[in-house]
Amino acid sequence: MSDHSAYTNNSTVRTFAVLELLGRSGFPLSLTAIADASNLDKATVRRFLITLTELGYVERIGSGEYRLTSRILELSTTYLRTVSLPHEALPFLEAFCRETGTATSVAILDGTTAIYVAHMSVTEALSIGVRIGTRLPAHATAAGKMLLAMLSPEDVASRYPDEILPTFTAYTTTRVTHLIGALQEIRRQGWALNEEEYETGVRAAACPLRSVDGKVMSVLNVSTRTDQIDRLVFFSRILPSLLRTGDAISHALSEKRGARPESP
Repeated sequence: MSDHSAYTNNSTVRTFAVLELLGRSGFPLSLTAIADASNLDKATVRRFLITLTELGYVERIGSGEYRLTSRILELSTTYLRTVSLPHEALPFLEAFCRETGTATSVAILDGTTAIYVAHMSVTEALSIGVRIGTRLPAHATAAGKMLLAMLSPEDVASRYPDEILPTFTAYTTTRVTHLIGALQEIRRQGWALNEEEYETGVRAAACPLRSVDGKVMSVLNVSTRTDQIDRLVFFSRILPSLLRTGDAISHALSEKRGARPESP
């Protein structure tokens, strides 16, 4: 438990629990449904909903059910502005997309989840697009594995208390010990590969984007369909271009700040 747990406001915690519940549901919920799902009494939930409604984050529709409003996007937009790539990186991303005919995404790590915070495409013809805000399991994606590889084995193990990992395809790594072993190799080679581990027929690669002090804050990712871009083209053309782009962005950002990124 946090050292600041004594200062935690339980009403605030439960209000956010209601907000998150509405976000996860994907459809409007009644007062009764929210109370049942959150294990709170109706009077308490009603009080939280009134507050959220007055703040503009929740609205009550004609059926008497509640849903999130578009104002919630203001919070996510503000957050994304703090983690998205600076303007200096855009020319490199555009060049990569034009050279390979694919799309590229930038992801960060949140616990055991890779969150895609930026996306660029010139044409979607040969690419797998992900929306900004998409969350995917880190252990089954190239971006997620690249991010996990920057952590210590102890840190990775602490994030996965259960040895058995969720399985998505026949190629998913299913044990934490095997994952940690694979991450060591990823860290050594400097890039991560995903061969149909999350979705059958999708091949992906990711490389680090380093801050001025050499730390990996995000990763650059490309995903393609195996039936559209074969293995030879992926490894001979797309992967080398991805690695060059990642290095170019890292160096451009560090030179702007008068330093060069450290080697891993």
